[in-house]
Amino acid sequence: ALGRLLMRWLLALLVAAWVPLFLPPPVGVTGMLADDDVLADEKQAPRGEAIACDLPWWIHQVGRVQGLRPAILGREDIDACRRLLFRVFHEEIGWHPPAGNPSGLRVEREAGRMVDDYDDEAVWFGAYRGAALVACCRVIPPDPRRPLEVARYTAIPAAILDGALESNRLAVLRGHRGGGTFALVVLILWWIARRHGVQRALITAEEPLSQKLYRPLGWDFTGVRFRYHPDDPHPCELLTMSPDGGHVVKSIARTVVRAVVRELPGGRAGPGDRRRTP
Repeated sequence: ALGRLLMRWLLALLVAAWVPLFLPPPVGVTGMLADDDVLADEKQAPRGEAIACDLPWWIHQVGRVQGLRPAILGREDIDACRRLLFRVFHEEIGWHPPAGNPSGLRVEREAGRMVDDYDDEAVWFGAYRGAALVACCRVIPPDPRRPLEVARYTAIPAAILDGALESNRLAVLRGHRGGGTFALVVLILWWIARRHGVQRALITAEEPLSQKLYRPLGWDFTGVRFRYHPDDPHPCELLTMSPDGGHVVKSIARTVVRAVVRELPGGRAGPGDRRRTP
């Protein structure tokens, strides 16, 4: 009975999530980049803050059913993201960005942080379990004054970059993986892209995680494959997601349902449900 009730609740959330698909985006790309109410003076706030906004109630409910609190993070929360990235990418995965890389990505070992030149330009978001930040990600809005970060590392066709925002630094803390947390972060990303009228969201993912984890949630391969650094063991794929695609919400909802059902008494993950996040 509990399982049926939960499924009905998630179905109601899915229906609510479909409503924005039939409404025009409230803010277009132009408005996102030059919102007079938000950025009356570019010296007063980073350009990325123009897309900071409150999450809708149904995303909070999708998080709550998993014991998570999704949030758009403020400037004061960036250090928590940097420390999470240090734990996941540096300590766990062993990523050591070489000095002099195009985006200034560097590890500050004494502070336990991973930082780069785009930190203050980006809008960060993530998920809390209790008081602990267990997942984070960020978006870099299109800006004619500077390229997206990924474009500093490889050649990308203009048709892909036009009207796109970039998402990166997606990390989920060990012990909080398994599909649902990652899917919640992707859902927030989808909503941000939809809310602000961009044509597509871009993200890079290392093979084979790109095929196993990202594509099932609605990301499509752009045909661009590269290595950030020549000595990286695996190439990355550049993936794209359309904010107009209802299949993205359906894929995310399916993943969340599986994750929640696994937590129910007697719940069991089926083959292929146990996935890792980067």
